[in-house]
Amino acid sequence: MRAKIAVLSIALLALTGCASTAGNDVAGLDADDLTGAWQLTAGTDTTGTFDLDDVPQPVTLEIADRTASGRAPCNTYTGEFNGTSDGVDLGPFAITRMACSPDSVMKLETRYIAALEAADTATLEGSSLTLSLSDGVLELVFEEVVPTPAAELVGPTWTLETIMAGETAGSVQGDATLIFGEDGTFRGNAGCHGFSGYYVYKADEVTFTNLDIDHTNCTDELAAQETTVFDLLGQGFVATILGDTLTATKSGGGDGALVYRAEDPQ
Repeated sequence: MRAKIAVLSIALLALTGCASTAGNDVAGLDADDLTGAWQLTAGTDTTGTFDLDDVPQPVTLEIADRTASGRAPCNTYTGEFNGTSDGVDLGPFAITRMACSPDSVMKLETRYIAALEAADTATLEGSSLTLSLSDGVLELVFEEVVPTPAAELVGPTWTLETIMAGETAGSVQGDATLIFGEDGTFRGNAGCHGFSGYYVYKADEVTFTNLDIDHTNCTDELAAQETTVFDLLGQGFVATILGDTLTATKSGGGDGALVYRAEDPQ
């Protein structure tokens, strides 16, 4: 089973067409081999090597049927995917329009989307997918995103770093954390209020069976942040762990995400 990636919903023209058996090969691969979720680990174009160290979220690609979607360095995107015996054709992509800082993040996003749309060759080696162009320069390297074992949630203190809400990427106020216990309990803080309860983990989805919130007076700014945090966590979320980053996205594909980083990397 491949991990699910919850993608922010965006307005775009309806994509048409149905997958067919004919023309389903990708340069010797079956297009079904590329179906699933992938995370970008390296990239190169005519400008140079991609610097992924300062991007606020993992850069991902999800391929399903004739659709390619995912998270760019700042925004989310959706477009077409076609595979033939000659290679691949991705895009054009519709993309959300929020701004992130520093400016290098937005520049990298432009390069990433342009590279995806230009790529014409797919190579699959084990869990690594490479999309490239015949110019011998452009190359995007992805690793398969596998389901998150429940055990990987337990242990570190997950500290909230970024709140994705609608078309904005917000900074975090206060000390916002999330800690999972082996006994099915959780505890944390949303920036002002502490909270605790019990959780159930199934098929990458975390559901809080109860959520107890401390009674504390908070500023209006923190209250708005906490509303976003509790709304997402309280309704159930898909947990994706990539390295020391935990991304919580709404179950069923909502319009928000919380990006945590482990204080004590596993």
